[in-house]
Amino acid sequence: MSLLRKLTEKPWTTTGQLEELPDPYVIAANTKRTALFVFLGVVSSLFFLFVMAQHQREALPDWQPITALPSILGLNTLLLIGASLAMQYAKAAADGGNLAGLKRGFVAAGLLTAAFLVGQVIGWQQMTATGQVIQVNPANAFFFLLTGAHGLHLVGGLYVWARNSVRVLRGFGQDDADQARELRLSVELCTTYWHYLLLIWLVLLGLLLVT
Repeated sequence: MSLLRKLTEKPWTTTGQLEELPDPYVIAANTKRTALFVFLGVVSSLFFLFVMAQHQREALPDWQPITALPSILGLNTLLLIGASLAMQYAKAAADGGNLAGLKRGFVAAGLLTAAFLVGQVIGWQQMTATGQVIQVNPANAFFFLLTGAHGLHLVGGLYVWARNSVRVLRGFGQDDADQARELRLSVELCTTYWHYLLLIWLVLLGLLLVT
């Protein structure tokens, strides 16, 4: 009987619920998250190759351990940890609708990151001042390569931070739900990137200290 009903049914006369269409914002947000994680995967592969190349140091007869790492690296590490924590604070504030806290955390994260990069330049100057230049020792070359590659990725992060800072400082009104969601997503992606680069830096610093 049910089969006969289906065969004689007129679809254009039946009523029912339309399937709910996916939210375009959710699709766009997931696409951006996926793109970021793919990019971080590529960056991870790059640093993994650097680390593997550094582990082949026995093949270089003129490899000598670095006599002393720049003293400012400890302070730089604290600055980058502070930047990551400030970005996390900004994300929490954005999720809670705390615009003032979002501004404080986001701006602080950028300033601390810029201070970290300045500190890295000072660290390179300290290396050079003690005669530990690239030409003298392959270990010195790896130090500049690893810290330089990490710094370049932070510079790229600061570029994105600067673009989003305009939106953060401008804020959003109570009725700007779409704008608020876009802003929260931007802060979320920046936070993920900052946490990732902090992790990479801690790994690199540990490698430099060991070798």
